[in-house]
Amino acid sequence: MLKADLHDLATDDTLTNGYAMSLNRTDLNIFYLWNPGPQTSRDVGVFHRHQSLNSLLQILSVGTHDARATVQVNQQRTALCLTRMIFAHDGDWAGLTGWTRDAWFRLSDTFGNYGDFNVKVRPSTDEHGPTEQIPYLEDRNLANSTVSASKDPEPKL
Repeated sequence: MLKADLHDLATDDTLTNGYAMSLNRTDLNIFYLWNPGPQTSRDVGVFHRHQSLNSLLQILSVGTHDARATVQVNQQRTALCLTRMIFAHDGDWAGLTGWTRDAWFRLSDTFGNYGDFNVKVRPSTDEHGPTEQIPYLEDRNLANSTVSASKDPEPKL
């Protein structure tokens, strides 16, 4: 790989370069894709404050969740770096909802060859519902084609 062009990632503060955030029964998951470059530290995650109100709109309680961390990215030279942050929670994230971006990237080499890839997450479930989100890559050129492809791709990360 010589170059990676990243597209359609989040741009909000500590969610910069994020492509998905999801909540399940026990975890908050945030997924990031980083531009290749020198090893560096990045601040990631969310700080969430919520209030419970009664019918008269009086504050009953205020809660906070600090799901932030500093991580090292690009530890491997010339490699594309994806990060999955998992923060444990007690299930009370009122007002915080998950999201997914239509993020993708193009990898290019010195000869002009390139490939376009979607970066996605899919849920893993058990009898009680979603348990975790699993990241995977998808060939962008085959994503909307009628060519038969695996309906349940194995994680490639």
